[in-house]
Amino acid sequence: MAALTDLPVETIFHIFRYLSVHALLAIRLTSQRLNAITHNRSVWLDVLARIASTPDVPVAGLRGRELSTLDAPEIENLVYNTMQLRRTWTSPSPVPTRILELEPSSHHPQHGKVTGLQFLPGRGNRWLLHIGFHMDPTQALIASTLNCWDLHANPPARCASIKYEPVRMAWSLLLVNSDPTHPAAFAVSMGAFVRSPESETHQFIAYGMNEANAIVGPIAEPFKMLSQFPCTSHPRVLHGSMLFFEKSSNVNDTLAVQVCDVISGRAMFMLRVPINPADPISMDDKVKPFLRIVVYKHYIVMFRTRRILMYYAPPGTNTGPEVNIDPVDIYQWQWRIDSVECSLPKTSPLAVSNMAGGSPPPITLLVRFDSYYPWPVNLLHHFVLRPNHHFNPALPTPSGSSLPPVVKTYNITTASDCNLPYILLPENISTIASPMRMFTPSDVILGPYGTGIWIDAQTDPDPTQAGDHGQRIAARMLVGGDGKSVDESKTRVLRVCESENVWSRLAMDEEEGRIAVGRMDGKITLLDYGRIEGLKASNGYDGLGDA
Repeated sequence: MAALTDLPVETIFHIFRYLSVHALLAIRLTSQRLNAITHNRSVWLDVLARIASTPDVPVAGLRGRELSTLDAPEIENLVYNTMQLRRTWTSPSPVPTRILELEPSSHHPQHGKVTGLQFLPGRGNRWLLHIGFHMDPTQALIASTLNCWDLHANPPARCASIKYEPVRMAWSLLLVNSDPTHPAAFAVSMGAFVRSPESETHQFIAYGMNEANAIVGPIAEPFKMLSQFPCTSHPRVLHGSMLFFEKSSNVNDTLAVQVCDVISGRAMFMLRVPINPADPISMDDKVKPFLRIVVYKHYIVMFRTRRILMYYAPPGTNTGPEVNIDPVDIYQWQWRIDSVECSLPKTSPLAVSNMAGGSPPPITLLVRFDSYYPWPVNLLHHFVLRPNHHFNPALPTPSGSSLPPVVKTYNITTASDCNLPYILLPENISTIASPMRMFTPSDVILGPYGTGIWIDAQTDPDPTQAGDHGQRIAARMLVGGDGKSVDESKTRVLRVCESENVWSRLAMDEEEGRIAVGRMDGKITLLDYGRIEGLKASNGYDGLGDA
């Protein structure tokens, strides 16, 4: 019988495809020839393709780089990063590899809670942004400060801090562009939250990244101002060049969402929201601004308090404040919505796509319904908006002008009846106990790889009851390894504080395995669940598990 070292290299490569990582590392120690073969680039590219072949497994450490530009040691390192992150991230009791406390800006010795917290998507997974504020109680002046953290530094370092001038009873809103390829990476909106003669005008500032200076090493100015212009309300969503503002009028009971260009400030078009004063359901949508917006190609899905509305803005649409677009489809929720988070799935570059023929991806939702009490319902609902597999982008889209002024609950009989990318009939996948308590800060985030994380008040032994005090940070995987929605029976508890309310905001980077927690005192707690160079995993096994 021939020894393994005597076989042709092509045969050895084929055998290696069936071996675990531990077996490959053991074989590496047996002979010089096998040691050389196990350092071949194609061996580790095959292993990486094997472990990251499902849509919900990000390649940890890739940071936007093309695999074709990486050598064998770099790809081998990606394998170790991906295996440890996946093993820790999906553990029943995830344990962070590292916990860091990030101190806020030194502009003020006293800081209020973190009101905005976001990882910048793409851009090398390098930047964490947060906004905190300091309040002068004697004059009701609020000064906001934007901080930027460089996560490639070890330990992460604050590389920029911008203080905005104090404004009476005002606050700042941080918006991150959901399109990581657009030059406008994020925006800050400043304006009063109490209407007064001096609060009619808000200020909006868009920033881009100094990408050329951000390749290696620390930089003094990671971002630059791209535009600044006044607006009449806080923008709510930034996607690509489109900036979405709520606009309403009490004079003629009209409601619309204005879309402006983030760079020029020019009005692009208006998304009209059907309102009828005689219909209390439609009027519920006027109480709150829209909650979330998802953009898929030329379709815009808007989530409001009582309804989901879908719009079609065809390419080449004339732009201007007089251009009005009506919804092409509407769904009516059975109850009022308190909050909703939504996500379009993002798949690993090595994953095998389950989408048929360019079909739209499903939209994952985490919904908390409102109640008549001063706190929302003690449940989170996992919904999915399914794609319409009969959708053909080459065929015309139905016009929104035929919709009646009072829209009944949407009920499609067959998906082929209308040529729209989504069926606006949310499918309830699971219901999750998440008790709330009056005045307890809460937050919910939903990642593109299917992870849902939230803050609630569940510190009582009964998982359905809120504790008398304290908070919990909990998580669930909402998308399985096949890219389809799953109903996990157990909620993962990441952190618990039983004594007081200390957390205000959450942010998550699934690709690097990071969770940032904004605190009421203005500090940031950074939880790293991925593999960090120079740090051994807590189990001493370097996170490779049984792979």
